[in-house]
Amino acid sequence: MPTWRRWFNNREEFINSNYYKNINEFINCKELDEILNKFNKKMLFCPHIGLLKYNDVFETKNKNVKILETKQEDIQELLIKGSVLITDFSSIHTDFAFMSKPILYYQYDKEEFRKKHIGKQASDTYFCYDTDGFGPVANSLQEILKNLEELLKNNSKIDNKFLNRIQNFFEYFDDKNCERIYKEIIKLDER
Repeated sequence: MPTWRRWFNNREEFINSNYYKNINEFINCKELDEILNKFNKKMLFCPHIGLLKYNDVFETKNKNVKILETKQEDIQELLIKGSVLITDFSSIHTDFAFMSKPILYYQYDKEEFRKKHIGKQASDTYFCYDTDGFGPVANSLQEILKNLEELLKNNSKIDNKFLNRIQNFFEYFDDKNCERIYKEIIKLDER
């Protein structure tokens, strides 16, 4: 579930981008299909809704990879059913982390993303995926394949280092967030 890139203005620019080339290489990678086959897993590629106008350019010959149309999927249901999340910078990683599930980051265009998408250098942001992230960060195809295979070898068990980061990140692990928000709104109203 990669996030989108706000700088794409047209189809040609998108097709010639590092973003498209890296994703397409990943979902068509023979080694990916072999890893998924070895562990009897399927991968759902779920493009960001902002990329739906380019969704038709994504194809894969890998039998263990399915390309979804985001508008036809219940994202919450996908997150609940999913056993591993592979993303780049998507905020969806916090939803997955809240469920204490393993996350892999594939950040092949980190500097370009920071400069063009959010207008900051990687060192200027409050969240550093390398030191704060909820899973290992890969910058190349070989790294993400290695990280995925290692995780699947360990039955998708989240590493304690990342579990600790998750537990330190979230203050509450319960179903009372709506109640807390309601109480805070009432306090504002009482002023």
